[in-house]
Amino acid sequence: MTQEQVSTICKALGDSNRLAIINRLESGELCACRLLEAFQITQPTLSHHMKILGGAGLVSSRKEGKWTYYSVNRDMLRDFRSSLPSVKSVDSEGHAAKAVRYFRRKNCCSQAVLASFAGECGLTESEALKAGACFGSGMRKAEVCGACTGALIALGLMAGHDEHDTDKKQKTNEMTVRFLDTFAEKNGSYLCRELLKCDITTQDGHAYAVEHNLFTEFCPKMVESAASILEEMISEKI
Repeated sequence: MTQEQVSTICKALGDSNRLAIINRLESGELCACRLLEAFQITQPTLSHHMKILGGAGLVSSRKEGKWTYYSVNRDMLRDFRSSLPSVKSVDSEGHAAKAVRYFRRKNCCSQAVLASFAGECGLTESEALKAGACFGSGMRKAEVCGACTGALIALGLMAGHDEHDTDKKQKTNEMTVRFLDTFAEKNGSYLCRELLKCDITTQDGHAYAVEHNLFTEFCPKMVESAASILEEMISEKI
């Protein structure tokens, strides 16, 4: 890739909305209507962003009925990333540390993990925190650990399937099982009550968790573990 191409792409991605659009399109082709809804922007504004991204060679489009469908140019994006090997090290914090930081800010475990991957999922921080809000403490039932749920939501957004890509369903299922099995192998279980060795849905169980500092000392470790496992899966191209 030439320096001129790199410069053009850097300028195209210099806008936060265009960067978020690319992150969303990495999950698959999207209709303009979906992008308009997701970013709460007008059609002219979307067209402006897409003209710039298309001019940089990052996005292609096709018409179907009254709507335009957009997809990312994966080859161009890969070449761009490979030409900037230092980009990955710009955010030195890493997903695991970022997830723990979100958790320390009083977000629940599922919010913390999902928000740490917000950019890769094509979500804003606020969207990620809202999407993960109902899954903490094993969905308030001490079931599947919220850190795992947050990671699986992120995994689905980055590499899952939809009704137009059903051939990926088996792979999605395999990724889910792989994540949960890895988490259980590292931590003994992926169920909240088994990890904490108490049922926090009961008064006695919650009191035990507070008394033994589980929420402040143990849970951050589960958040870190979930984010680390997902980060490793992503680095292996899942």
